[in-house]
Amino acid sequence: MESETKPTTPKKKSYFTVFLEFMGGDMLPTEKIKRAMPFGILITVLFIVIIGNGFAGQDQIIRIGQLKKELKDAHYESLLRSAELMEKSRQSKVEEYIGKSNSHLLPTVIPPYQLKK
Repeated sequence: MESETKPTTPKKKSYFTVFLEFMGGDMLPTEKIKRAMPFGILITVLFIVIIGNGFAGQDQIIRIGQLKKELKDAHYESLLRSAELMEKSRQSKVEEYIGKSNSHLLPTVIPPYQLKK
């Protein structure tokens, strides 16, 4: 009897077998993986940059919110100080303050006038 050689068809590997080969490191030396490795590293670096940029953007948004609140507080503080200054510099308040301090200053009885050229 002659031994016949049948053409062998490659058997399809199961997903579990492929997973075990991958985890065991058998797939790393293949040529496809070697060629794709720089692209994988590039994608990884880009993901890291994108995630870092997102965090930096969030930090800037938080800082902008804090600065807006601080600006609003400073604005209201300046309005308060301006109103206090207006109140203290009114003529009646100045006369009252001078009267309490026993000063020799007296209010003017001559109305002001403008000098014209």
